[in-house]
Amino acid sequence: MLFLGRSESFQSGTSPEVGRSGGDFVKLGHWRNAIRSMRVAQIRGFARLLILFGRSRRGAGLIMRARRSRVIRPVLERLLAFHGTFPSIEAASACAVRYVPESHDHPKQMSLHSEFAQVTRESDYPVLFFLAPIASELRSVFDLGGSVGNLFFQLDRHLHLSSDLVWTVHDLPFKRNAMVEFARSRDEGRLRFSDEFSSASGVDLFIVAGAIHFFEPTLGTLLARLDRFPKHVIINRSPFSNLDDIVAVHDGKLWVNPCKLHGIDKFCSAMRGLGYELVASWPVHERRTRVPLFPDCDGTYRGFYFRLTEDPERA
Repeated sequence: MLFLGRSESFQSGTSPEVGRSGGDFVKLGHWRNAIRSMRVAQIRGFARLLILFGRSRRGAGLIMRARRSRVIRPVLERLLAFHGTFPSIEAASACAVRYVPESHDHPKQMSLHSEFAQVTRESDYPVLFFLAPIASELRSVFDLGGSVGNLFFQLDRHLHLSSDLVWTVHDLPFKRNAMVEFARSRDEGRLRFSDEFSSASGVDLFIVAGAIHFFEPTLGTLLARLDRFPKHVIINRSPFSNLDDIVAVHDGKLWVNPCKLHGIDKFCSAMRGLGYELVASWPVHERRTRVPLFPDCDGTYRGFYFRLTEDPERA
């Protein structure tokens, strides 16, 4: 399983103390929750303020200068807390969970993904365009971070995928039952769930939509672990950095998911090193990830289509 996890502590629990009644513990818990809520509001408010300030050329310049300052940057990072930047996804997770405990396991995320199966979003059309000529040839698909399999239903509605197709979803283990039940509710037998990334070896299509930024390694590093490379690779709806890699968070208000904005040049270079050619790339205008201390990072969501041209060691 490849999914990677999630100083101040504002945990709401209390520890036993002599001489305190049950009512005292309840009051103490309420106070701690109230303090944490105020701190989270301050963090989000300060992050929004910096993002707004960074939209002007002058503001962006000042923030970039402050970012390079050994004196000012630690102060800003302290004020930003989980909205700062981190050396790794693990470090971002360790910080975020102290303020907003919920992450990928929030039940609202599952219901949202179920709803996504019903609609075709603007960013789905580039994928449909490039898959249309090869859709009838597809017999095996590996869907990384595929949740309840919603992407299958989105694409099958337009492409009428083969009845012989096996669509494999690889996601966090606790999503298995939800995916199985969702497929059963639609009388769909082409979906299956796998805990093993090795199931992607040699598939016709490797696709990841809205998830590659939750992985620390580049996609090229992940694919290099396979015995055989997928023939086609599509990435969609993930934020990328026009600078170097940046680890930050995606703040969903009810949850916070640490994420990594992979540098575009490094990301594409790793794929070329495996023998892939970049067929096309496109911007996704539906959303954008803004990093308060990096106004020079556009954080645009993007999509990429890679096609395998050579696989000398795994042919």
